[in-house]
Amino acid sequence: MNLSGLSIMTTPGRVTALRREIEALPWAEVAQWSEDGRIAVVFEGETTGEEIQRFKHLRALPGVVSVDMVVHYCAEEATPQEDPGGSDPVRYLNSELGEAEQPSYYQRLKRLGNY
Repeated sequence: MNLSGLSIMTTPGRVTALRREIEALPWAEVAQWSEDGRIAVVFEGETTGEEIQRFKHLRALPGVVSVDMVVHYCAEEATPQEDPGGSDPVRYLNSELGEAEQPSYYQRLKRLGNY
């Protein structure tokens, strides 16, 4: 399950109507709002794809000026079989990316002042 918290902006005269539209959605909840056009919304989705579709749905509602994701939580966690590095993130990154190499510089550094 995925949970997201959004900040939605609308025009001050549209807050009440937009809030009612969002509250009518079975998967969204209006957490807070202010008459100056800010609405805080929490919603959930079973998959990331479903969550993206719901985000797009909210963004397309009449009167929405902007939608920003403020927080996102995913309840699913990787199992040891899915995570080749186990609980060691360095080993995981090295297994996917290989060992880090020393960067090489092809340009001389310009001397600044007395440094």
